[in-house]
Amino acid sequence: MAAEDNKAIVQRFYDEVINQRRFDVLDDLLAPHFRGFQLPHRNQSSSRPRFREILQEILSAFPDYHETIEDWIVAEDKIVTRWTFRGTHTGSPYFGVPATGRPVIGTGIDIFRLENGKLIEHWAEVDLFGIMSQLGKDPS
Repeated sequence: MAAEDNKAIVQRFYDEVINQRRFDVLDDLLAPHFRGFQLPHRNQSSSRPRFREILQEILSAFPDYHETIEDWIVAEDKIVTRWTFRGTHTGSPYFGVPATGRPVIGTGIDIFRLENGKLIEHWAEVDLFGIMSQLGKDPS
């Protein structure tokens, strides 16, 4: 697929899955052999079902979570985004921290790899230190 077609698929991920909470769209976007590699300090990868659970956990902790894409790098089968999220920690615990009611601004970078119009890999670098600091938790 053309790079712009792949960008449209990733845009759909942010618009529909992240910002509209339409998790059913993941069935259309993720390849059966999808692997997500998020938060490298956990040294784990995630399958399609686990990736969905991770997203639901994050969005449950911050019910008003909204991501804005600040930059795009589009290169054939790889799409890189730099994003900012804003949300209020009024939902479920986040990394063991009970809801604080605090507003949070976080940043991150996602790298997606696509094949035949489907997301097959996702890498995320998230400023977890900054997020946890805003929640009043010592991130060390």
